Amino acid sequence: PNDTNPFRYCAEYFDAETGNIYLRARYYDPATSRMLSEDPARFGSNWYTYCGNDPINYIDSSGLTYVRLSGIFSTYGGIGTFNSGVNQVWADFWGYPHMGRNYGKDDGYWSFINGTDNKMYIWVPTRADVENGLQNNINMPSLSGNQNVDVMLYAALGQRGYQESGTNRTKFGAWYGMQDEWCAMFVSWAANEAGILGTAVPEKRAYVPTMMNDYKSAGRFHLRSDGYVPNAGDFFFMSSSRFPNGGSHVGIVLAYADGYVYTVEGNSNNKVEVCKRPLSSIHSFGSNYGTSPGIVPPNIDGMGGTTR
Repeated sequence: PNDTNPFRYCAEYFDAETGNIYLRARYYDPATSRMLSEDPARFGSNWYTYCGNDPINYIDSSGLTYVRLSGIFSTYGGIGTFNSGVNQVWADFWGYPHMGRNYGKDDGYWSFINGTDNKMYIWVPTRADVENGLQNNINMPSLSGNQNVDVMLYAALGQRGYQESGTNRTKFGAWYGMQDEWCAMFVSWAANEAGILGTAVPEKRAYVPTMMNDYKSAGRFHLRSDGYVPNAGDFFFMSSSRFPNGGSHVGIVLAYADGYVYTVEGNSNNKVEVCKRPLSSIHSFGSNYGTSPGIVPPNIDGMGGTTR
């Protein structure tokens, strides 16, 4: 049959002349299940695979990086349905309808997943999406009051549910260049995804106490005992009997409300989790220039683990 629909695998554009899939930064060859050129962002350990060879759980609409489908959307319930009769998208990503534009295909904010009459769409957060959405006051309110910090938060949330493949063996360690306890490598990776590593987030680190010293040197280290109230995008630091002055674990603040800090953190029970921690349990914070208390996620994975 004469199939004139150019949108095929993951609703991406199919180039009939070459038989390849256009993913903006590069092309994907469905015959070999490989990208035709290496990842310009050099994300992960293999720069030619699509979604790390796991297209069931991940999606990559940019050709630069892939995000876990369940991560952001299990956090905030962000599944949208496409009504073909009305040709509009509604979503409860933030608990209220916020999309009212016409759609015929993936527009850069949502990517087609599955369905016929009641098609399912899912949003893929990229830096351009965040910046464009915030500038035009569409699609998404800010999590932190700072666009760059928002990108970091979305990048981190996109990894929710990711679990190490062996003891401390992760893609964040592969990115960093060492396989070890990875909570600090995870937040460094998220900052790098947002383009704020070396600026808002001072340095790429694998050791939490060194990261704390970075914030002390930058004048953005705050003890919880001094009455500091965190903003979304701050890093939080935990203490333990081994590290009584902080440095046992680090994660990213999603929100603060009613005496609790909501977080996204790596190496929490050996995976990336969204957690709820009492403010009183946290040792200190590193400020990353967020300006709002954030948006409390409606569901969490637990009360948080610790690295050391």
